[in-house]
Amino acid sequence: MAVGISIVAFQSISPAKMTEPGRSRAVSIASGDELRPEVFGAHFRLVLYYRLAGEEESALAVAGWARETMSAALAEEPLLAGRLTRREGRSGWEVKFNDAGVRLVQASATATMEEFLAAGELEEREWKLVYWREVERENPQQSALFYVQVTEFQGDGYSIGISCSLLLADPLLLARFLRRWAEIHRRKTAAGLVSGDPIFHLSRFKRSPLPTHLAAPGRGEAAPPTCTLLFRLPSKSSISIAALAAGCAGEAAACTCFTFIYSDHSAGVTVEFVEEIGAGSGREDGAVEAAKWSDLDAGKMELRQGSAPVRVSYRIVPGGSEVVVLVMVPADISGPLVSVSVPLK
Repeated sequence: MAVGISIVAFQSISPAKMTEPGRSRAVSIASGDELRPEVFGAHFRLVLYYRLAGEEESALAVAGWARETMSAALAEEPLLAGRLTRREGRSGWEVKFNDAGVRLVQASATATMEEFLAAGELEEREWKLVYWREVERENPQQSALFYVQVTEFQGDGYSIGISCSLLLADPLLLARFLRRWAEIHRRKTAAGLVSGDPIFHLSRFKRSPLPTHLAAPGRGEAAPPTCTLLFRLPSKSSISIAALAAGCAGEAAACTCFTFIYSDHSAGVTVEFVEEIGAGSGREDGAVEAAKWSDLDAGKMELRQGSAPVRVSYRIVPGGSEVVVLVMVPADISGPLVSVSVPLK
C-alpha cells in the first residue's frame, strides 16, 4: 500500500547549559589524504516503533517533550550537538562540541502503524521515517550531523527515526546517549517536570510552508541495499585491532580495499582508505565472535515505564559504493565492536 509521509515541523535542540569553549573531538585522516566524498554521507540509522501508552500520550506530545528532555541529555553529552569543521592551523578535521544542535523533525503518516508494518517492501518505505540530508562536501560546517524524526501514525502509534553521521558518533556511543535520553525523558514526564501541553511543539501553530531545503521529499532517496555484519573483538589480543578488523572485512565482503573508520570514544575518529589488506591480517587467534544489533540495547529505550519499542530497525549507510569497516572502541573494558557494511550490487 502507498503511505504518505509529510513533514509538519522542523526545529533545533541545543544543550540545556553552556559548554566550555574550545572542546572538540578530532577527526584525523591517515596518510594525510583528504576526506573522500562518500565519507561525508556515511551514517547510522535507527528506527524505533512505539504504541500509544494511553489517551494522554500522542506523537505530538512526545515530540514536544523531546525538545525539553533531549536538551537536558545533550547537556551531559554536548558532542552530539557538534559541528564538523576543519581544524584551524592544523591538518584534518574536528567536531566542535555544542556548535550545531540536533535537528528535531515532526512528520505525519497517512496510515496506522499496523498498516505500515504489514505492507510489503518495508525497508524502502521505512526510509521516509528517518530524516537525513547529505553533509555539504564543500561547506560541511553548514550541515547538521544528527537528526531525530518523530512520525505520527493514524491513531495507534508513532516512530522515532534517528540518523547520525559516523564522523560524529558511532552506534555504540549514540546508543548510550539515547538510553540516557530515554531515562531522562521517562523520569521527567512521569514526575510532571515537562510542560503538560508542550509549548515547544511548532505544529500547534498555524504554519507557513517549510523552506524547500527542509521540506523537500528528496531529503535522502533510498540508498542501494546494504548488508552489515557485526563482530565483537577480544578486549586483549596479540593481533592488532586493525588487523582483526581487516580480517573481518575479508571474511564478510571478500574484499581487499575498503574505507576504515576507527572510532575511539576517548581519542576521536580516524579515517583510512585501505587499498590492500596487509600480510598477517586475519583472525588467527579465533577470539572474534559474531555480534548482533540487539547488543546496543536500543530495544530497552522506554520513554514511558513498561512501554518498550515494539520494533527496532538498524542500518549503516556507507555513503558510496565502497565497503565501510567501522571499529567502535567503547568507553568501558568490553572488546571493540566491528561493523562491515557492504553495498549490494
